[in-house]
Amino acid sequence: MAYPKTVNLIVKTLEDKKAKDINVYKTNNSLCDYTIVCTSLNERNANALVENLVEEFEKNNIDYKHIEGRESSKWIVIDCYDYIIHIFNDNSRNYYNIDELFK
Repeated sequence: MAYPKTVNLIVKTLEDKKAKDINVYKTNNSLCDYTIVCTSLNERNANALVENLVEEFEKNNIDYKHIEGRESSKWIVIDCYDYIIHIFNDNSRNYYNIDELFK
């Protein structure tokens, strides 16, 4: 599936910082158009993923609304209006099993 430029930028940024198991879901609902889910290697990596995404958003004039969960780094959500990014640690991703919602 061909994704919009912003989705490709998000995925590339996540890949560049070693995020694991990156999945992109076309949601087409009133909340967002795409949901991106990935797993961080550890707390430090989760924070690096967020920092690099924000840097790329600023460089590319991409607006984001809010970042939630940075304090614990277990489940970080970045709301970019049409795109929502979920960054989990391994335990949280397995526990919440969010990918099943999109299948």
